[in-house]
Amino acid sequence: MRKSAVLSILLVAVLLVASPAFAQSVKGENVVVVKDSTTTKLASGKSYVTTGNHQVFLTSDPKHPLNGASGDCDGACVIDGSNAMCMGSCTAVDVDGDIAFFTWDGQNDGSWKLAGGSGKWKGSSGQGTWKNTSASAPGNFARNAWEGSMSMVKK
Repeated sequence: MRKSAVLSILLVAVLLVASPAFAQSVKGENVVVVKDSTTTKLASGKSYVTTGNHQVFLTSDPKHPLNGASGDCDGACVIDGSNAMCMGSCTAVDVDGDIAFFTWDGQNDGSWKLAGGSGKWKGSSGQGTWKNTSASAPGNFARNAWEGSMSMVKK
């Protein structure tokens, strides 16, 4: 009985000392500058489109570490008539020079996942949804609204 109590106390101590992650809800809007896309017609009648953009992240909480980060998102779509399957990745450099890495899917809306990075983003995770909130405007500007949750390892 005494051994199990000691083991339980040790287990709790190890869990408390380990680098805990904290999850938080997050949302924001990105200002997007769209890059030129390239379309390739496939023999099947489908089209393969490479796409990309440069984004600045503006979080609803100005103290969130992603606020003010900027980076590039690149991806590709296979389009068959009115159906499109799109996916890609983004790297964002925050104001401290640390990199966050994201994956995404969808055409005008979809989902995203935070898959770690460097510095404060190492070991981080998260997921959520995004939606294009404006069609491309003159100068290839657009806006994407997003929300979800992120967990970051406390240092």
